[in-house]
Amino acid sequence: MARGKQKVYMPLPRYAHHMSGPELLEYLGGRDKTVVLRSLIFSELEQCNRVPFPGRRTLRGFWYSLPKPCLSRMGGFETSDPEVWNDDLSDTLADMVKLGNLNYSDLGIVDRSRPRQLAQTYSLPIMAPLEVLTPYPAFILFVEKAALYGEIEGLADYFGVSSLCGGGSPSLAACEDLTRSIGASPAYSSGTPLTLLTLTDYDPAGYKIAEDVHKQFEFMARRHLGVTVRSMRLGIEPHHLETEDLERNAYTPAKKGLEAWFKKTGGVNGQPLGLELDALPLERFRELFVDGLEAAGFPFWRMISDLEYTAAQQLAWVELQAECKDLERKAELLAQGFRNRWHDIAEHTLTSEDLKRWAVRGQNMLYPLEHGIFGKLTLRTRNTSRELVSGGR
Repeated sequence: MARGKQKVYMPLPRYAHHMSGPELLEYLGGRDKTVVLRSLIFSELEQCNRVPFPGRRTLRGFWYSLPKPCLSRMGGFETSDPEVWNDDLSDTLADMVKLGNLNYSDLGIVDRSRPRQLAQTYSLPIMAPLEVLTPYPAFILFVEKAALYGEIEGLADYFGVSSLCGGGSPSLAACEDLTRSIGASPAYSSGTPLTLLTLTDYDPAGYKIAEDVHKQFEFMARRHLGVTVRSMRLGIEPHHLETEDLERNAYTPAKKGLEAWFKKTGGVNGQPLGLELDALPLERFRELFVDGLEAAGFPFWRMISDLEYTAAQQLAWVELQAECKDLERKAELLAQGFRNRWHDIAEHTLTSEDLKRWAVRGQNMLYPLEHGIFGKLTLRTRNTSRELVSGGR
């Protein structure tokens, strides 16, 4: 018997996949279920260290590729349900990851059951094309309900932040994958703490999900980025609904943890009642995330600067369509000139309130010239861009 960070397992003489049923029984027969699973996981880890897994797979894919075939050869399913073993595998693997025995990625495992997205820019079809917004991967929007993920995915696109769906409950593997992606992003500044904004049900399960996803990101952020996580649960809360809606949507949660949760929160109108996140109108749902970003210190000013700079370049591009046939040369002149003379062109006509209002109303992408807010830029941009191009001929 051996110990991996205080957890017992049985080292196998060779890769478990290549061992027969009798051979596996010789080493693992009669052992506790978790010992058997840890032994098989360590066997797979040793194999992946020798020959890295080619590509990626789900946790379920790993289950079908090694543990299930090995357990079948051992007769492990004669008196038990394979799905119970599958659930135990998930718990055992999560325990090993927390103990530092391995990462999910060491086995090629990626959890795709929880939709997520790393912060990214979006582009406009002008010049290069031009990337409009600086992304902010260290900000993460999390929602418990899969049915609402489309809304935060749109908000994540709009503000250039990261997002994750809990799918009912958080996943340690999904948190690992997103955390490592954030660390690998060129837009991430090393040492920047992560900011996690969550929306969950107002009930014991919803509060536990918010706590669990914070703990999982905190663990992964410390391990892979060496930083902490600031977490804010934004709602749903009773004061987010009007009295009539509150009374109509309140319900009795499951009993598990209800007494302690009720003591902590006061329930709804002094009764041990909860609220589903779905009770929020979509505009209110989006507003909570937008207000949360502002409270967390999201740099609206930089987003405004990006948009104004982009608008001026796009205006110049449109104005000079007939002035310069050499498009490559025009792009070069504009890019250089705007860097040198942006202070002559800039006219701050956009505010953070504008950005927040459009986001709440359902806007998921910004096209500067389509919002009618940069009229004061037009004359200065036209004059400057003509000077740049005519001077470069």
